[in-house]
Amino acid sequence: MVFKYISLFPIVLFFLVDTAVADTTSSRWQNFNGYSRMPRSGTATSSSSSQQAVEAIAGIARSNEGCLNHNFPQRGRVQQFRGAFFGLAVSMARSVCRNDDDVARQAMLNGANGNSDALNYYNLDTSNERSAFANTYSLLFSHIARESTGRFWSGVDVTAASSMNNAEQAEAGLCQASYNINMYFPSGREGREAILAQYRENQNLCLTNLFSEGEGGSVQGQMNVPDLTRLTHVSSSSQAGGSESDSVAYQNLMRTCPAAAAEFCAISIRHVRRHFGPLTRREAQPVASCTQTFSQVYDYVATHRESVCPGLLDSPSVPAPVPVRNRNESIAL
Repeated sequence: MVFKYISLFPIVLFFLVDTAVADTTSSRWQNFNGYSRMPRSGTATSSSSSQQAVEAIAGIARSNEGCLNHNFPQRGRVQQFRGAFFGLAVSMARSVCRNDDDVARQAMLNGANGNSDALNYYNLDTSNERSAFANTYSLLFSHIARESTGRFWSGVDVTAASSMNNAEQAEAGLCQASYNINMYFPSGREGREAILAQYRENQNLCLTNLFSEGEGGSVQGQMNVPDLTRLTHVSSSSQAGGSESDSVAYQNLMRTCPAAAAEFCAISIRHVRRHFGPLTRREAQPVASCTQTFSQVYDYVATHRESVCPGLLDSPSVPAPVPVRNRNESIAL
């Protein structure tokens, strides 16, 4: 009888260990913005599944010849800075994948009152979630075409002398937003800060490879900033309540993590439209053929959520380094 119980012990032990491992593994899927992801075979999202999710969404944008052939005045064809278009499509898919109560998602869908919301200012449809997301990212893309033509590594606007040596005021990244947008404009701030925190913690989500496609448009007035590192030495204004480390960290993140800039700016244009000159002057105009892609991306995510969202929200892929030859570029408009 004793030998009978002893013989059963390895089976019981295996069952207990296997159950504990399964519980531990599945818990890894529960803590990105509250989105409960579907574990596959008890393992975290693989590099291949993440890449498949990215390529599935990017493929929708790649197939839109109408948008890729669109010519932005003084900026060139979208084909030249197609990486920004592809990257924004995937960034929007990630935004859609976020849980309904995610503060960043809510900030994108619920803009500020009146014309502080660029979509209201342009009289674009926000009556449903699909239209709100598609119009936000399409308008953002047109704004990016004006401001940086996809050069996400862009630094300060060299024509803005007052901000040249101040990391809080200096513009940076895809949409040329400065750090003080978070300091002086409370609307949407919680969502923007959530984006900054999430991408600082996981820069494998930056989509740098995708955003790097293309060579950039033919921007007029392009100039170089001779010493990008000077922004790490400026002092923050104490009256604004910021810190040098926060503003410099923002500068670095905006110029090295384009996906962070994309979601940060998607929130910003819905709450602080007047921060962005091309939007206030209505120089950036949404392109119907490009808007079509963002609508298609929303539809794709809506019907493939369980297979697509885990790969977009928990990507282990390593971003490519920013080309050194382009790091000091700045756009003067």
